[in-house]
Amino acid sequence: RLKGDVDGDGSINTKDSAALLRYSAERMDLDAKQLDGADVNGDGVADTKDAVRILQYAVEKIPAF
Repeated sequence: RLKGDVDGDGSINTKDSAALLRYSAERMDLDAKQLDGADVNGDGVADTKDAVRILQYAVEKIPAF
């Protein structure tokens, strides 16, 4: 799975950031593969920090994770 591709659709976009934010707010569940793909900063936890990085990447504010 592509790092940052939380929803598994093959691309990294704002939907991935939104999914991780919903998970962080306990509004949806993510499986182990999704959580691994969501941890873009490599700290071992998929959280809002990762959601921000995914969003920054999706809108081309950063070139990579």
